[in-house]
Amino acid sequence: MAVKVNSVVKSSSADRCGIKAGDTLLTLNGHEIVDVLDYRFYQLEREVTVEFISEGEKKTAVARKPEYDELGMEFDSYLMDKEHSCRNKCIFCFIDQMPKGMRETLYFKDDDSRLSFLFGNYITLTNLSEHEIERIMPDLQFCRAESADIASFPSDAATVKAINCFLYMPSHSRRTSCLCAF
Repeated sequence: MAVKVNSVVKSSSADRCGIKAGDTLLTLNGHEIVDVLDYRFYQLEREVTVEFISEGEKKTAVARKPEYDELGMEFDSYLMDKEHSCRNKCIFCFIDQMPKGMRETLYFKDDDSRLSFLFGNYITLTNLSEHEIERIMPDLQFCRAESADIASFPSDAATVKAINCFLYMPSHSRRTSCLCAF
């Protein structure tokens, strides 16, 4: 997914690469930029090859900067995309139980893994696509199954969230529904 650059911080790495407001960001170090998580992750290297479209022409530039420094591009939305809302119809959903007539934003059913990563929002993870799960846990392959029995997944991360799905772990020969670390 190509992302339109809204503005560029003056004297930033992106500015030195010739990127301007209105240009379209395509890739960083050969990785397609789908959303803010891709952008934030792939810009961290000391040397970042940026592929973008400027005035209808595809261009490539190499940004050299201190490791972990921002490139300096800003976008229309901090997510670079629209928010993902929950599609579940749970009878226990606290949002559905709220009284009518309150602020509209209180009724948004947030189930966006990017917001969870960025701000610590709680999500059920039941609305994630196969592609999103593979982005979060690249060494695991996703498999669909009808029933679930909960087993534990070794984790050493501070945040542990339950995923109600079956995952095939390449280092093991069994499928397991598991608690996955992020």
